[in-house]
Amino acid sequence: MGDVYREIMVKRPQSAGDTIKKILLIAVVVVTAALAVLTMNVLLLGLAVALGFVASYLISSLKVEYEYLYVNGDIDVDKIMNKQRRKRYLSLPLSELVMLARSGSHELDTYRSGGSVRSIDLTSGTGDALICEAVYQTEKETRIVALELEPALIQDIRRRAPRKVAQELLLLGG
Repeated sequence: MGDVYREIMVKRPQSAGDTIKKILLIAVVVVTAALAVLTMNVLLLGLAVALGFVASYLISSLKVEYEYLYVNGDIDVDKIMNKQRRKRYLSLPLSELVMLARSGSHELDTYRSGGSVRSIDLTSGTGDALICEAVYQTEKETRIVALELEPALIQDIRRRAPRKVAQELLLLGG
């Protein structure tokens, strides 16, 4: 069997909430700086500068991309913020995969009804991609992870673990 290696970049577009957060952060910095200048308060000016650095960091962390690194059934997800900072966000080994199905599939209902299920969205949020949900179960928790996978990857996961891939997903994407 040949090894399969693939990288998929998923860019999350800016939402209206992100734009509002940016505007509010900038407004807080501007108001604090204006008050510092009007009152001639050095401490307030220092606070405005510190808030400026914090706002800059927070605004840059709103630009998010996810990079899926697929190697022989295992998926590692890196979170890239502002195209500068990369962080290993999640590792999803094939051995912990319970079910892979199309987003919204009824085959996932039994896993969603459980008490301590953690949902993680790693998609772009746009409607034009094939969005799959993967159920991963460890000793500690059950996670439902939303991913944008390519049909070739779905076929490879099916080849490695045929009972873990929903049949309807194969008909739609593969």
